[in-house]
Amino acid sequence: MSERTAIAAIVAVGLLMRLGAMLAPLGWQLQHLLPDDAFYYFTVTRNIAQGNGITFDGLQHTNGFHPLWMGAIAPLWGLLPGEILPIRGVLLLCGMLDLATVFLLCRLGLLLCWRRSLRLGIPAVHAASPLLIAHFGTMNGLETSATVMLLSLLIYFYLRLLLGNNSRDWKWLGLSAGLALLARVDTLLVIAPLLLHLAWSLRPGWQRVTWMVMVPTVLIAPWILWSLAAFGTVQQSSGQALQFMATQFLWSDSPSVWEWLGRVADNLAAVLRTIPIPFLGKPLLLFCWGAVGAMVGWSLLSLRRSKRPSSAGSAAFNSGWCVLALCAGALLFVVAHTIYGGVMRSWYCTVLYPSVVVVLGIGINRLLQVRALGRAGAWHPAIPTVAVAALLGLGFWNGWGREGGENLKYQGAMKVRQMIASMPDSLRPTAIGAWNAGVVGYFLPTTTVVNLDGVLSHRAIAAAAERKLAEYAAANRVTLLIDDPETLRVWAPYWRNGCKNIGDELSDVDTVTEGGC
Repeated sequence: MSERTAIAAIVAVGLLMRLGAMLAPLGWQLQHLLPDDAFYYFTVTRNIAQGNGITFDGLQHTNGFHPLWMGAIAPLWGLLPGEILPIRGVLLLCGMLDLATVFLLCRLGLLLCWRRSLRLGIPAVHAASPLLIAHFGTMNGLETSATVMLLSLLIYFYLRLLLGNNSRDWKWLGLSAGLALLARVDTLLVIAPLLLHLAWSLRPGWQRVTWMVMVPTVLIAPWILWSLAAFGTVQQSSGQALQFMATQFLWSDSPSVWEWLGRVADNLAAVLRTIPIPFLGKPLLLFCWGAVGAMVGWSLLSLRRSKRPSSAGSAAFNSGWCVLALCAGALLFVVAHTIYGGVMRSWYCTVLYPSVVVVLGIGINRLLQVRALGRAGAWHPAIPTVAVAALLGLGFWNGWGREGGENLKYQGAMKVRQMIASMPDSLRPTAIGAWNAGVVGYFLPTTTVVNLDGVLSHRAIAAAAERKLAEYAAANRVTLLIDDPETLRVWAPYWRNGCKNIGDELSDVDTVTEGGC
């Protein structure tokens, strides 16, 4: 089979799997694909399409999202009818972007002159990855698929410049960097070491530096200026909320240096969980740290001895320095999120997937070139194929057994929806409050749903910091709280000063906690 035919087959299999995920029943998607945060996007985009502004609750504007993804999916709610069809449109877009990532991984393998098994194997693993049935995967309805694709594109042009230093590639590098920043502003931490490495290695002139720096700046500037004008800060409410929750729930005890380093280690291990590793607990941590140590150690030892691929056109390429630049970006990303938010949300880890894959590809390709492993290179292809298939199978097995997901929130929202529909107008809740408000807000379209954890509101965060969420809820005419009992318990101290339990001082606000809502 020719390589082109093999790539076409890989893309076809990936397409079929993504179409299956897109067309699956909503209950399955809620269990395996769609996190609550995805419905923040869906609700805001629906409000935009209906002319209600950039708002989740219809009461106040929000910047608790990433602008590129919001702009990409907003038209779907104007073009597709109903509640479910636009979501399927979003998943189709996620799938198409993810297939573009598969193609870019193929191009990266050709660019770096990887062995044929790697050039085809890595894209094949991504095309059939267990990430397809994970809330942190590239089919989760969030900006994850766009970010992974754009970072893969950025790394591709970064490597092309090191190999050939083509003036046209600087323009594409700047454009892909700017779009990646719009997809997720925090990708700056991943991008910066790559740009610094290019500047140090190639000594570009001012025109190329302009493409590298000014294009991303121009692309991100409107978003920054709008946030400043509308909210008085460039910080997204979602980031501010995570910082507040980390301060209150994680870092309040002033952790020691060792505790902080342990949290960084946990977050690094979480990044490597994007690879289907069938280990849990300490074995997983040991494997992850062993893999990181092996890659960094290899790159340090090979800095001087590294040779560029046979097709390279520039002596600036050095695989050891490339590995260090990619690892530095990933480490910066993890450390910053550890300081800022304590723990990394699962889909944050997936943002680093392109860096992890390229580092692994470079390392494995070099390993296969070592003379001592010459006989291993002649092993029958069935051996590594079976090993990788076993890893993928275990990954799917673990993912398929996942229980719960967002189904309880959906079922609770539908119960409340029926309850409200049967009430007289005079008894219907004026507004509903929820900390985990995504699914509830989307499936209660005729009722105002107010987000209380601040992910979508700077005012809610300020109210929580002053322990005046009760006043904030009253100001937004909240007469019903919907969330799970544990969330109510955790946020009770922030409801009102001196209040030990939300239920003690609800006044005219009632709670519904049965059935997961």
